[in-house]
Amino acid sequence: MNTNANETRLEGANWDEPVVKVNRNGNMGNVKRKVLTKGVKVLNVGAVMKQAKELLRQGYEVRLADDYGMEAVRMFPLATPDCKSMYAAAQTMGTFRQCLMGKKLRVRHGEHEIKSAEAAELVKEAAVRKEQNDKRMWITPDTVVRCPKCGTEFRVGRPNNKE
Repeated sequence: MNTNANETRLEGANWDEPVVKVNRNGNMGNVKRKVLTKGVKVLNVGAVMKQAKELLRQGYEVRLADDYGMEAVRMFPLATPDCKSMYAAAQTMGTFRQCLMGKKLRVRHGEHEIKSAEAAELVKEAAVRKEQNDKRMWITPDTVVRCPKCGTEFRVGRPNNKE
């Protein structure tokens, strides 16, 4: 398993066993909720992707469906955060989105498994940190520190704007 010992990650606990074992490869990156996998399998759908690109460029949302007509993946244009350009985004749908139901998760930090109560506490702490960050009234790149005694946050240095 390719994990950093200081990184808390989610991992599948009861994956279906494949017919052929695959080698694990590469660092999965620093994605918080992405579950570690056994590797990557590429399905070549070149003609479908070519058609999807053409339709996206014509302004359509594209949906991929299974042999029974059940929509599984939607592709749609999404604006960049600066609203200056677009990119193609994808989202799973319907029963395909639910195909991992029943698979269990284990939370690991390096080689140490974290119990569910401990993981819930980590999630709660992250929510508190996000809420504190959202309440900040300034957006300048000044250094912000927290008082170790009372927990009050304050900015170090002078503000950049002169009023």
